[in-house]
Amino acid sequence: MTIGHQIRIIRESKGMTLDQVANITDITKQRLSAIEGSKGYPQIPTLLRIARAMGCSLAEIINAPLHLDLPCPPRVKDTDYPCAEAWRCPFFKKKE
Repeated sequence: MTIGHQIRIIRESKGMTLDQVANITDITKQRLSAIEGSKGYPQIPTLLRIARAMGCSLAEIINAPLHLDLPCPPRVKDTDYPCAEAWRCPFFKKKE
């Protein structure tokens, strides 16, 4: 699930339209639609404005299991763990 998908789920569960959230946040409807469609990643201040407008916390948006569609970082050394977060990476398997 992406951040945008989570925002859409919360917005729809509150019965709010994109127009309502746009009016409260001063973020254009087009930008909100792009965020919900995962065509861009909003910065934290933008997420805070959206969360406040929908009457939820930032934690409710980002605490869901999120998939950011980011590639794995290139490996710096040939070790068992390519980075500190390797255990979270769906592409990483520990050498046996």
